[in-house]
Amino acid sequence: MIDNTVVIPVQTIDEKINTHFKVKTTTGEIAVMAYRLGDDIMVRSNVCPPCGSIGFSLDNDILICDRCRTTFDAGSGQGIQGACVDYPKESIPFTVSDGNIVMEMDIL
Repeated sequence: MIDNTVVIPVQTIDEKINTHFKVKTTTGEIAVMAYRLGDDIMVRSNVCPPCGSIGFSLDNDILICDRCRTTFDAGSGQGIQGACVDYPKESIPFTVSDGNIVMEMDIL
C-alpha cells in the first residue's frame, strides 16, 4: 500500500491466474481477488458473506466459492447456482498505471 492506494503488478495477475490478497485497514483486513478474464482484468471481493468463506477458485469463466461451492459468472459477478447465489460479486474499481493495478483504499 502506498499512501491511500493499493498497488498490485499486472504481471502477478497474469502469472497466478487468480491472485488473492488482503488489504489491512484501520477496521481490519479486506480480502480481494484479481484475475484476467480474456483481455480484461477483474477485481472483486474474495468473500462469500453468507457462508463466511474467504476464497474463490476460477474455472474458465466461473467463480466457485471454496466453501459452499456456489458459482458466479466471472464476468458479471452474478450468481449462477448455489446457496449464496443472491450475493453477487461486485467489481472493485481500479486503474492501470505503469503496469500496475491501482485501487483507492476509500473504494475498497
